[in-house]
Amino acid sequence: MISILRSALAASSLMLVLVSSTQAAFLGALMKSAINASDGRALGVLDDPVAGLIAKTTGSATQVSARIETVRVFRQAGCRRLKATLRQPVSGQPEAVFMFEMNLCRDGTVPQDGIDLEQVAGRFGVLQSVR
Repeated sequence: MISILRSALAASSLMLVLVSSTQAAFLGALMKSAINASDGRALGVLDDPVAGLIAKTTGSATQVSARIETVRVFRQAGCRRLKATLRQPVSGQPEAVFMFEMNLCRDGTVPQDGIDLEQVAGRFGVLQSVR
């Protein structure tokens, strides 16, 4: 499941375009919509490679709905921590639910104040400067 999310995130990060939250959408576009929304949320039905990966995993052809919510607003303008909840009904089984959080800025980069890379590198025994 982790490799699915990694593939899904990689696929969605390549295609960040603005869409209305009522249209079929790319995951990255919904994330960007949540960053731009006054309430920090976006809803939509996925019509992208992420939806294809989920359908392949579950074996279901039903629509994949996405709910994106802002968890944290960073000091850096246009940057948020977002929580994504992806759902797909699966016939005869419990609904498939995929959830993850990530830090993202409006321009597709990660916030500079989101993580102290030197501190993290030290925890993993990496003793080189990242600056």
